[in-house]
Amino acid sequence: MKIGIFLCKIDPNYFGGVNSYVMGLLDGFKEIDKNNEYIIFVSKKNKNLFDKFEGDNFKIKEIKFRQGRSLLVDYLAILPIVRIFFPVIYKIVSKEIISIIDSSSIDVLYCPHEFPIYWEKPTVVSIHDIQFFHFPKFFSIGQRWHREVFNKNTVKGAVIVQASSEYIKQDFIKYFNISSKKIVVIVDGINKIFRDEIMPEELQNIKVKYNLPDSFIFYPAQHWPHKNHLSLIRAINYLKQEEKIEVNLVLTGEKKKKANFIYKEIDSLGLNKNIKMIGNIPFKDLPYLYKLATMVVIPSIHESNSLPAMEALAVGCPVVASNIEPNIELNKNNAITIFNKNDYKDMAEKIQLMFNNKKLREEKIKNGKKLSYEFSWEKTAKNYIYIFEKINNKYDKL
Repeated sequence: MKIGIFLCKIDPNYFGGVNSYVMGLLDGFKEIDKNNEYIIFVSKKNKNLFDKFEGDNFKIKEIKFRQGRSLLVDYLAILPIVRIFFPVIYKIVSKEIISIIDSSSIDVLYCPHEFPIYWEKPTVVSIHDIQFFHFPKFFSIGQRWHREVFNKNTVKGAVIVQASSEYIKQDFIKYFNISSKKIVVIVDGINKIFRDEIMPEELQNIKVKYNLPDSFIFYPAQHWPHKNHLSLIRAINYLKQEEKIEVNLVLTGEKKKKANFIYKEIDSLGLNKNIKMIGNIPFKDLPYLYKLATMVVIPSIHESNSLPAMEALAVGCPVVASNIEPNIELNKNNAITIFNKNDYKDMAEKIQLMFNNKKLREEKIKNGKKLSYEFSWEKTAKNYIYIFEKINNKYDKL
């Protein structure tokens, strides 16, 4: 079987999210599958990101991908006339890509993100969340229409839609009005790097590199509104003002204008000495930051799953997280301490509990390690291959 993977839209300058998902999944395919052939479709802009996978049964194919021109059509989709004729317009805009995919020898195509599907090759697609339905205020009118049109035309053209949790599966059924038979739940994996031995000398090097305090809370996330940084900052302030407890917080994420609201909150509350923003970090540093942290706190108000929680549990770092459905779904053996996502005081209470109770931390670490072994990119890749084979066998009989 020949499996195509469409990665032209992947931004090589983005950290986290779908990029982490793609790299983990490719590692999984490479590790377990020596029989099927993989053709990875990339753009000139991101080819270097995937060159390391070329060899054996993996081939890289660079194709022209004009992101600028297609984006113009995407955002014009706010206009009623464009929405009506969107399939026709997008087929014209994407005719080169459609032609390349349909003329290729692949049996099935996988696309790890939304992309209107107008080619004939049977396609499995991942949609990681549709929070614009839940929190429209986080998006402009143009962004909402763009995402809605894009997602609906992606789902319509796909043979199978992958969801990372049962919660997101129900979201797809509700908002896209599709049969549950078209959706398969395949959970994310955990990279092997989070199970590797932590070397004490490197641990100390990372502590010095980022000038980290002896004890701190860690939250690795980009600065999107749904990541709920402000509630976490207010919880830190509550502990300082009301409980007289000084807590240090370390945040990752791009230091650009979109992070200004975080800087302003930190300044207004006088927490500059307590909160450190270290920007985007190399992936290889992440396990050490988890290990150095006293705990990871994840205050998100919406996610399709919680990969940072899974990674932290694998390293052996206690996790305190919001009561969104994917976190509750993940928390099978009470490895995660859950708080009310709408109550920063409850968050503060759970943080204080974790700091003060060493026995509880040890129990959570033990449960977390045990839970983390349920997840690997090899297992995730195996589940995808099973779906690819089912699709291919069905199409062979047509």
